[in-house]
Amino acid sequence: MSTRSPSHSRWLHNAPVDLLIGCGAWTLPLFILTYLIGSGELQVLMLVFYYLAWFVNNPHYMATWVRAFSSREDFLAHRTVIVGATVLAAGALVAGHFSWTFFLVLWTVYLTWSPWHYSSQNFGLALLFLKHRGLKVEAREKKCLSLSFIFSCAAWFFAVHVQGNLDPYVITLGIPVFWSQVAVWVCLTLFAGFGIFAWMILLRRGSLSDLFPSLVLWLTQTLWFAAPVAYQSLQVHQFSTASYSGGVLAFMHCAQYLWFTTYFSRRQQGEKAWGFDRYYLLLIVGGLALFVPGPWLASRLFGFDLAQSALVFIAVVNIHHFIIDGVVWKLREKRVSRILEGEETSLQPSSWERLWGSLSGRTLLAGVIAVVLMIGMVDLFQYFILWGKPTEDRLEIARKINPQDTRVYLKWAQLLDGKSDTRGALEQARKARGINPNNSSAQNAYGLYLLKAGFSDDAYEYYRSLYSDTWNYPGPAFVYGRLSAERGQFLEAAQALSFVYEMDPYNDEALMMAADSYLHAGKPDLARQLMNRFRLLKTNPEFEFQWTEKLSDSYAATGNPREAAALWAALRGRLMREDQLQRSLVALGKLTEFTGLTDAKEADRMAVEGVERSRMILNPELEGLFWYQMAFRASTEKKQAPIRAALYFKACSLLKPLANPMGAKASEELAVAEKNIPSRDLPNLRKHYDSMAEEYLKGR
Repeated sequence: MSTRSPSHSRWLHNAPVDLLIGCGAWTLPLFILTYLIGSGELQVLMLVFYYLAWFVNNPHYMATWVRAFSSREDFLAHRTVIVGATVLAAGALVAGHFSWTFFLVLWTVYLTWSPWHYSSQNFGLALLFLKHRGLKVEAREKKCLSLSFIFSCAAWFFAVHVQGNLDPYVITLGIPVFWSQVAVWVCLTLFAGFGIFAWMILLRRGSLSDLFPSLVLWLTQTLWFAAPVAYQSLQVHQFSTASYSGGVLAFMHCAQYLWFTTYFSRRQQGEKAWGFDRYYLLLIVGGLALFVPGPWLASRLFGFDLAQSALVFIAVVNIHHFIIDGVVWKLREKRVSRILEGEETSLQPSSWERLWGSLSGRTLLAGVIAVVLMIGMVDLFQYFILWGKPTEDRLEIARKINPQDTRVYLKWAQLLDGKSDTRGALEQARKARGINPNNSSAQNAYGLYLLKAGFSDDAYEYYRSLYSDTWNYPGPAFVYGRLSAERGQFLEAAQALSFVYEMDPYNDEALMMAADSYLHAGKPDLARQLMNRFRLLKTNPEFEFQWTEKLSDSYAATGNPREAAALWAALRGRLMREDQLQRSLVALGKLTEFTGLTDAKEADRMAVEGVERSRMILNPELEGLFWYQMAFRASTEKKQAPIRAALYFKACSLLKPLANPMGAKASEELAVAEKNIPSRDLPNLRKHYDSMAEEYLKGR
């Protein structure tokens, strides 16, 4: 039996709830609130979202199951996809526990698919509000609006799958930085263009109040995807995939989903037959059943790491949810569209309501609820014990509850390390690795405590093994490269650090260390290639001086001082155009040094210029360094000893009071020069060193 009303409300629940939760108008305030809490109390924020998962995130997954099995008719309409996806999910759960590579693929697919899922939901709701308000949406504007949502999601995709993966559980496509930036901005431009075009057409057909909920959803899409991607691109930071798998954004998506499914379920069953308390209890218990018992059984019965098992279940349940969700909410299905658009109410109870209506059904459900809640409370208790900085007594309780929980041993290692018991911390980290050798936190902790405990040889071999086994994450390679350089194995260090830079082009430190290692290994050409790549990328202008210094040393080492001088000349020219006078003088000093290797006269002229410009900006330290340059040139040209002594004296008088190391060097050279001056002439000459140096300066 069905009823059709001649008119229906413009809202699904009511205006405030629909706008805040359904349309995402609370996005900006929640982003700000989360940022303020997280910047000071990250542990508190994590605890808040753990509790919210019980009542919002987890129930939203169960809502899909309720929709898929709400009636025999609904199940039969999608049985091929539902059964097929469920069978595949069961197989993926098993494979994800036994194969680390398969788990990485699962986790990457889940994180990559999530934004598309969020975007599809926002787009569907935008269309629903337009139809709910009687606006006719033609194919052209629907296509443009759809493309707008698609391109915002595509921009996120290109931002995430760029070179520079810092998540050990994610396999990125490694798109080069330049092409990723190009793709991001093309997608953002198309997102804005198609969206604005669609809204301009729709505004001709309806009022702003008719479009307002859908327009808010488009702006929500902007805040969820387009704006963060644009900001990350302008700041040249790596984009975090984890921000889309948890936290406030996932919470808002799940709350939006529950807001929507609550409306649908109530209309499907009718106001009198439907009960919010029964529906919400079913979602809470079902949500817990999807995520909590499985990992606990896998860890307690089969010895898997509880933390990794939880990640496997999260990935698989989400992917299953994405698949089922894509078929049960199709607006082109007439029955679904009639209910969603407020035209029809089915008064037949759902399968879940019929099960609850029988005594045997209530008994079965009560038993399931009791078991699931009991396991859920154990998980909650374990999380609470490990939250913050637990004591040894609390950690011992957590270990007894689940000895296969790597979090227990990692927390224990931190506690012992804080008490300066590095050997004890190392032992706890070893236990965590024994449970799950692939756990990145356990890997990092074990390596750290090996180094802290003084087992440098063991640490070196450990990181070499990790480096050879880890192909999707640069962390172990960076530590191995640093340890290799410390041991004098520069070629190995350079290769490992080059791998880090290939994986993470934002890691300027790895680049510099790799270039250094190639220079020490006698491979200046390879060092030069690396540094040239850094020059092209310009990822961090603050490193430009270091880059120029390393690259010029590389040129000099291969007998190319002119190329080294050209680098400093180019840098100095740019700094002078930007009115960075002090830094330009530092560059001039390096330019003088390399020019002196091929053109002594020109180097002399540069040193004189350096003295004069240093005086103009009142910098005695730089002036002293240029006097030293002139004295060094005079020594190279075998000028008379009194001239050399006067110039070194001038440099020494300026640098020594400032504790510049070159002051001591100038003092030593002054003593050497004075040994070539007759002792009877020294007292008189020393009185005139200053004037002699100034006369020499004028003559140059």
